[in-house]
Amino acid sequence: MATNMNKPGWTLSLLLCLPAGPSWAEEASQTRTSIVVISSGKEISRVQFPIGMKGVYTIHANQVDDNEKTGVLRLRGNALIHFTPAGGSAAGLDFIGDELVLSKEVLDAGKLKAVADLEAMDETDQRYRGTQSLDAASWALQTQLDLANLRRLAEIVGQYGWPGARFAGIKGSQSAFLVLQHADLETQQKYLPLFRDAVSKNDAPASELAMLEDRVRVGAGQPQIYGTQVRDGQPVPIEDEANVDRKRAAVGLMPLEEYMKKLGIRYQKNIRRGGAALTHDAHGGGFACGCKQAAGQATTAPNCPCTGSVRSVRSGPASRPLAPG
Repeated sequence: MATNMNKPGWTLSLLLCLPAGPSWAEEASQTRTSIVVISSGKEISRVQFPIGMKGVYTIHANQVDDNEKTGVLRLRGNALIHFTPAGGSAAGLDFIGDELVLSKEVLDAGKLKAVADLEAMDETDQRYRGTQSLDAASWALQTQLDLANLRRLAEIVGQYGWPGARFAGIKGSQSAFLVLQHADLETQQKYLPLFRDAVSKNDAPASELAMLEDRVRVGAGQPQIYGTQVRDGQPVPIEDEANVDRKRAAVGLMPLEEYMKKLGIRYQKNIRRGGAALTHDAHGGGFACGCKQAAGQATTAPNCPCTGSVRSVRSGPASRPLAPG
């Protein structure tokens, strides 16, 4: 670290000599760097760089508090952080505010493997349900993958708590959500409080929580709240349906009629729908998309509303919606 004091503030350049992308097994630990914007003593936004990313951070502030034990630099007053990626292959980034926190976290082998395993679940969760048609043999294979994912997720949660974006990154966090969304009802009910807590801390999207809340309520024989679950060509009955779009908007979901149109469903609000039973189907079927949910397993068909919105779809054999809707 090179330090140059310029009154009345500080200017520091920090060279982070981090390894460039070895796997978790190749090195005992790696560093993950974050920049947090603070307002009135509270975190209001965070930029989290990829694990092992190298670069130079140049900082300026009226006051800099350096805590070597925790790896945290707190900048107060006219705070500026300029990040230049190693190699100069990309333009630098500027972070400006009244108070910024630059922190680095050393991840041991256990955490690195947990993050890697969560990211890998993105593919295994969609390996067969990402295809256009599934036979019984394919469903059986997908179910085995789902059970393996769920066992590993339970281990991670038991050791580290719910793996939100701060722990697992966006990809790993979303994979954890999908594994839970495809789990059995008892497991969903067990982890629902943890997921609610993650959303309250801005560590997971509220739209994902809305989908999980609906999934649990429908599985327990109750009306859903946000209209994310479909059966027999229509949404499963919705509590306070007249205000469903207001509730959807509050968690970042598109209007229900628009969402149903994306799914190829003609939706009419406040009509009496026959055949949309609320009882939990322990033998599978029932949902228009072909979703099945039973003790110890849960599987979701391709393009199922359980996996989210159809606004943004990734190409390839494991294609699935990226954002709930």
